[in-house]
Amino acid sequence: MQVSKAETALSENKATRSEQEFQDLLRRLELALDASRIGVWEHSIAKDGVLWDGQMHRLYETGETCRNVPSWFWSNAIHPEDRERAERDFDQAIAARGAYDSQFRIVLPSGEIRHLRSRAHFYVDAEGVPSFIGAEWDVTADVQLNAELERQKMVAEARALALEESNARIEHVADHDYLTGMPNRRLLDKRLAELPVDKSITTLAVLHLDLDQFKQINDSHGHAAGDAVLRAAAL
Repeated sequence: MQVSKAETALSENKATRSEQEFQDLLRRLELALDASRIGVWEHSIAKDGVLWDGQMHRLYETGETCRNVPSWFWSNAIHPEDRERAERDFDQAIAARGAYDSQFRIVLPSGEIRHLRSRAHFYVDAEGVPSFIGAEWDVTADVQLNAELERQKMVAEARALALEESNARIEHVADHDYLTGMPNRRLLDKRLAELPVDKSITTLAVLHLDLDQFKQINDSHGHAAGDAVLRAAAL
């Protein structure tokens, strides 16, 4: 069966249109990633090769534009305190051939420290090469916000605790004699008012103590001596 020129032209037109639509889709995806400041990377396990897009270079401020980058680009940029954990996270993902999810700090060439989130999925390409394709983005603002919220929470909890302790001290001072620390008349009245509610109490005893010649102690030796006698009697 012969294919007419019209059918051939129509087929070619469809193929051209499909290619254009595909390229348009790629451009829109690139624009979306660039606007979101998300970097895309690919790591070939078998070849130990790493591919970075332009946004990855901008996140790490490498000043480079090359697609192929050495693996030490990534490890050397990670904060020394986070490097072992970040590398362990990736090694575990490789061993499990599963999802990769990690967060770490990097040190930019200027010395500035930034927080990055990195996620990736394992896949096998058309040639049967096991690889990871992932994305990274800057989460410094979120980390700083969460740290500030945690600090504010701690401050609020400390203030609430201090207020509670202050109220307890005020309540104690109101119910106790400032000199001896013993319960005062206010606390006695409060307890007496509570007695009718407490059905477990059926009897009540009141003991009254009096210090003989206490006035003479104050008059002869002064109020400081009288206070000392009261404190000793309260023990």
